[in-house]
Amino acid sequence: MDKGDIKTLYEKYAGALHAQAFKILRNKALADEALQDAFINVVRYGDSFKGESSPYTWLYRIVTNCALSIIKKNKPMDEWDEKDSRETVPVSRFEKKDVSQFLDKLKDDEKQIFIYRYFDDLKMDEITALTQLSRKTIFNKLERVEEKIKRFFGEHHE
Repeated sequence: MDKGDIKTLYEKYAGALHAQAFKILRNKALADEALQDAFINVVRYGDSFKGESSPYTWLYRIVTNCALSIIKKNKPMDEWDEKDSRETVPVSRFEKKDVSQFLDKLKDDEKQIFIYRYFDDLKMDEITALTQLSRKTIFNKLERVEEKIKRFFGEHHE
């Protein structure tokens, strides 16, 4: 993949990819970092793109993994950037904190599938393409996450 291809991908998809990173991280600076990390990976490993999915699907997966890696590094998710809160559906800080705490309790694969399904509203086929897991595996993981949701929010909102 040459510089022109990468520039075209950036110009076409950077806004949507940044929004995806922001949905996960809830912080503009961290979303910027995830987007930058994603395109560094594209520069390094762009030749590995085989065209089995659309370029957007490939980039979406890369930026999601970069955002999840930032979370793994224990970057604080509860430092909400006031300015950025206008970019999302208004939710009280208490609810954001609850969601953040819930996400922290999920395994990485569960968190990824949860975000795809409930934040991004992706269909099972789209989640299958992004994760390369079977529909049955995704369904089972979603069932486990839904049970965790009931337990977690039942305990925190009784």
